[in-house]
Amino acid sequence: MNNLSKLPVDIFKELIRINSPSRHEGLLAARVIEYLQEAGLETLQDRTSKYINSQTGNIIGINPPCEDGILLVAHLDRVEPGQNIKLIKEGQYLKSQGKTILGADNLAGISAILSFLQINKNYLPEGLGVLFTVAEELGLLGASFLPESFLDLFDHAIVLDGEAQVGSFFVKEPAACFFLFQIVGQESNASRRLNLQIARSTINEIGNHVRSFFIKDGLPISGAEIDSIIIAVRGDNTNQLIKKWPDLLAHKIKDILPDIKGEISLLHCSQGIDLLENKPDWFKNLIHSTRVAGQEPELIRSNDISEAGLISTRGLPAVNIGTGAEDSHSTKEKLKTEELANQVDILTEYIIEGGYF
Repeated sequence: MNNLSKLPVDIFKELIRINSPSRHEGLLAARVIEYLQEAGLETLQDRTSKYINSQTGNIIGINPPCEDGILLVAHLDRVEPGQNIKLIKEGQYLKSQGKTILGADNLAGISAILSFLQINKNYLPEGLGVLFTVAEELGLLGASFLPESFLDLFDHAIVLDGEAQVGSFFVKEPAACFFLFQIVGQESNASRRLNLQIARSTINEIGNHVRSFFIKDGLPISGAEIDSIIIAVRGDNTNQLIKKWPDLLAHKIKDILPDIKGEISLLHCSQGIDLLENKPDWFKNLIHSTRVAGQEPELIRSNDISEAGLISTRGLPAVNIGTGAEDSHSTKEKLKTEELANQVDILTEYIIEGGYF
């Protein structure tokens, strides 16, 4: 492995030692900012932390002036059990010792972006932006609070968060809506937390298209900083989800917890992704650059949601691409070391060697 191929692996190994659970990404964010500054980017933090009670807001790096540029995106947080990860290498793979996740979701994307910036720091084009979001694993919370003025700076975004081989593109994603459920009244914290866990069990039994996330101390934006849950529902379109699901969820919860008073409110929605038929020129160029970089592109229809769908819904066309992570969100998670270098090669070919700028 040459020095350039080794760099993303070294960065991955360094960052894996920094714990970064959702809404507690402060230490990892601080190190990422140092990398961005070493690459010569202007850095800032948005105000998301005040809305979701997190240690840090979304971290932004830009090479101005930004107008119709490219935005690279990854998220800082990781799911549990994801603290104090012990890394091992088995053959071509990086793994954890088996008691935690590996954290390739999304350290693979973070390491690829930071390596790309370091390797090409003398050649980075004007208009390039990078974004590291917080609380992605809690219903895409960080991306939902990105300033519109920031998203308006770019022509399109590439999200590095796909659980697939490098060279893969998630060209179809479902719509999704995210609801906040709170128990109101005079319940104690312990009683409220128990009832929320009962509600979560009921919700999670509805089907694979529904997921819930426990939010300790709630969200300041909701007006009451009490324990709550976010409920994510996938479907064909957001209008149907908004019309159908608040009442359905309320009835499900009332059936199992008839004596509580609960409130369900809409947080945000994603209209999903559909790049199957109408492929914009930038996407065609990205596919071409992937081939030039030595990877055969694979177009994937996904049943999962990503920040690409939400960012697109907010007006910035985006696509989620494979990072090489396998078995994410499990203690069997693994990553081929060569995939990190492969991802850097694609970004370099597309952004530096003339794929877009």
